[in-house]
Amino acid sequence: MRNTLAWAREEAIRLYRIYWAIGLLAHQISAPELKRQDLAEQLESIQASKSKKHLQSLARTLREKIRTLRERLEILATDDDLLSFLSNVEKGPEGELVWVPVDFLSKLSRVYERLQMPAHWRVGIDPQGSRPPNSIFETRALEVTLFEDVCALFNLTKRQADALGGRPFPKEALKTLNALLRSTSLFVFFFVESYLNGIAYDHFIRSGDSLNEDEIELLAEWSISQNKVRQKTTRDKLLQYPKIITGAKHPLLQESNCPELKIIVESAKHIRDAIVHGSPFPRMDARQNRENWLDKETLIYTLTLAQVEQIVDAAIVPVRKIHTLIGKAPQLDWLKDRDKESALFPSSTFD
Repeated sequence: MRNTLAWAREEAIRLYRIYWAIGLLAHQISAPELKRQDLAEQLESIQASKSKKHLQSLARTLREKIRTLRERLEILATDDDLLSFLSNVEKGPEGELVWVPVDFLSKLSRVYERLQMPAHWRVGIDPQGSRPPNSIFETRALEVTLFEDVCALFNLTKRQADALGGRPFPKEALKTLNALLRSTSLFVFFFVESYLNGIAYDHFIRSGDSLNEDEIELLAEWSISQNKVRQKTTRDKLLQYPKIITGAKHPLLQESNCPELKIIVESAKHIRDAIVHGSPFPRMDARQNRENWLDKETLIYTLTLAQVEQIVDAAIVPVRKIHTLIGKAPQLDWLKDRDKESALFPSSTFD
């Protein structure tokens, strides 16, 4: 079998796919000498070859290139790991980057370990090799994306409110404003929770072996005994995640020492719950007082720009404080405050 033309062809294809997989990794970590040739075209050429001698020569060349790149890029992955990686990224949308977690890439190449990016961040891999060799190294972090969403929505909300100028008409403009107010309020919670889940994931990856069962269940939101999801509240995460990460005996940040946190877990949460769990049912402890029966639903109809401004500004503070408390790197350069003059988030927020 090893002496047949079919085997020589299969081996050349296998080696070229390994070489291409390393190429995808190398493109992200600056290996400009690695040529970005079209994978499909090369494989078609190999498939069409009728010369066993040519295929054997190509295989020897590829083995040497792979050996050299393995050493240079400190590749940790086996050939099978690399082939599996390539097969997975090829499933991504054509012409689009595939966003791969840093902790996974670190298992393929030690160079990614040295980049010292948070484990939950993702790197854009270009499976078709369609981007130029010197294109920008692209990363994504969910908390950054959702914070940008908050800022974009808030800016739209503020501009809509300014344009309306307190007038109740036209109705479409007023209802658009109300929709933006509600959307911005919700995305604040999405942002805060994504930040908390990110630091929880990083700590879980880094310190999983030293965590006790309660800590694992808190960080992973998973019941070990019941083998199912066990979700935690935003308040639980705000109080418990910094405590677990730093090894403190008590929560480092609480409503008593961070008034902004209190806004998020109390007044802002009531608004969030009223929208997410829309229902005409009142709080059960208000049943005896008919005047309070509509309080929950009324929160949706009476939401104001001033309330949303308070929620948005409040969300930034505990994130910054937690980041400092846990000694998290890199810095939060992306977490911008609103401009004092315009009251909008600056355009640099979206850079």
